[in-house]
Amino acid sequence: MTWRGVMRLLVGLVLGLVFFTVLATMIFLIGTGLFWHFQHPFWQWWLYLFEASGDPTVRVWLVISGVPAFAIPFLAGVVQLVRGRRVTGWSLRRDHAPTKPVDAPIRAPTDNHGHARWMTMEEAR
Repeated sequence: MTWRGVMRLLVGLVLGLVFFTVLATMIFLIGTGLFWHFQHPFWQWWLYLFEASGDPTVRVWLVISGVPAFAIPFLAGVVQLVRGRRVTGWSLRRDHAPTKPVDAPIRAPTDNHGHARWMTMEEAR
């Protein structure tokens, strides 16, 4: 991985963490009815995680707000990777080296397709 790739990864992780924090906090505070009790409601999710996660109601709302807030940036990153064509999927095609001849077809041992003999290239010409 190049330095440019490392920097892009770090910037993406930082932006994902910021987006997670803001989105999880908004969902948490709106869901619990505490949104209007904070002057700057942008990072309270972490405060409630470390200070009040022992309360069962707070714990449930932390999970309810944390799951979608994690899933959205994570899926956006996966879509960005796939759309950037840096990740290639598995293919049924076998890519041969240009210097290696293509393998001859293998005859099947069953009668599924009859007993046809394939025409050679010399016969086709």
